[in-house]
Amino acid sequence: MGNRALLMTVGTGTAEQEEETLFTPFRKSIESGEWQLVVLFPSQVTEPNARAIAERQKGRVPVEVWPLRQSGDEESVDACFTQFTEAIRELEARDFEAQGMTADYTRGTKAMSAALALAAVSEGVGVLRYVGATKRLPNGMAAPGHEKPSDIHPESIFRNRELQLGLDFLRHGDFAAAARLFPGGDRRRHAGPWESDIRWVQWCAGFWGAWDRFHYRTAEKQLGALPGEERAGWVDEFLPGEEQKALLAMLAGPEPGEQAKEERAAQCRAIAADLLANARRRFMQGQFEEVLVRVYRLLEIAAQERLFARGYNAEYMDAKDPVVAAWVEQSGYRAQPDQNGRFKLGREKCAEFLQYLGESIATRLRDTNWLGGFNPVARNRSVLVHGYRSRTEGQDRLIGASLEAMEEFLRTELEDFGRLMEAARFRFLKE
Repeated sequence: MGNRALLMTVGTGTAEQEEETLFTPFRKSIESGEWQLVVLFPSQVTEPNARAIAERQKGRVPVEVWPLRQSGDEESVDACFTQFTEAIRELEARDFEAQGMTADYTRGTKAMSAALALAAVSEGVGVLRYVGATKRLPNGMAAPGHEKPSDIHPESIFRNRELQLGLDFLRHGDFAAAARLFPGGDRRRHAGPWESDIRWVQWCAGFWGAWDRFHYRTAEKQLGALPGEERAGWVDEFLPGEEQKALLAMLAGPEPGEQAKEERAAQCRAIAADLLANARRRFMQGQFEEVLVRVYRLLEIAAQERLFARGYNAEYMDAKDPVVAAWVEQSGYRAQPDQNGRFKLGREKCAEFLQYLGESIATRLRDTNWLGGFNPVARNRSVLVHGYRSRTEGQDRLIGASLEAMEEFLRTELEDFGRLMEAARFRFLKE
């Protein structure tokens, strides 16, 4: 924590009891803490009182007197609020952190007190102070010698609101924003009765955010590091179910080409389900160019899944394989095998080879009119790939229709896709 400052409004006190009603209470508040600076905010009427208080503190702590600008401002909340807000910002420019400030709004007019409290809260001041009393006089004033400073931490007042904001970010898929609400290194933000909830918000943001970025292994690691605290009921909404955990385990496993042949197609189906669910989230957030790229990739994945199911790998086609060799000769495709006799197939060539194999999926992979007018080749001219402009501007409905058509296609062509798709959905999201 940097330099600490105490901000205080200044009232009149009682003329015949200035020592008991003015100087002693101020001294007690100033002594209740260690300050690098005390700032007094008097009205023009009470400025002499503030100067007298500052004089008595000489040699103990620096005191500055910042009177209200005009006579009568002490009755204007707006005027006081403006000046107090500016004062807090000026102090911050002088290396006094707002979190290290305490605003004592006990004295002065009600307008001054209300304005200082409001300014302090709006600017993030760490502590609000009110000097109450253990005993009062018949007129309601604190009995001299019985003053008792009480500190309120505004941060705790707004903690629940921040938590609700975090949950709202999570439900709209803004995981980075939810994580930024409670940065992990700022331990003071984790204090108090909301600590467990804050840790769970952080965990949810980390887990679902990693999954949303395709960082499957990071998400799986998060799954094994649940916060140890007891959890509130709201957390259940954000915990993955058993089907989701199983899907994540598949996604976090080896890539299809690294797995046993009989497992490769299943891995592709899992990736396709997650990619479509991810595309739907990008659509929900209005990131249409991102949707375009994902829809194109889904066509590739569907072709690769079927090739894996037939024992082929589009990344490592064997030119010496009799079926492959026959197709190359018949199609006239100019394969360029490497030194091991292997070559790669692009999306369109995968579809052609699948058609040669007699796979019905090939028809829809080659003719994509079923996507509702969406042209997957537009992805190549997207600013995200080889182009210089967006290819989705003004095509919201078209892109949305293409996602519906893609899901219907994948549910029809890929085994068990409906179940996988349900597991891939982030069910807590508001769509």
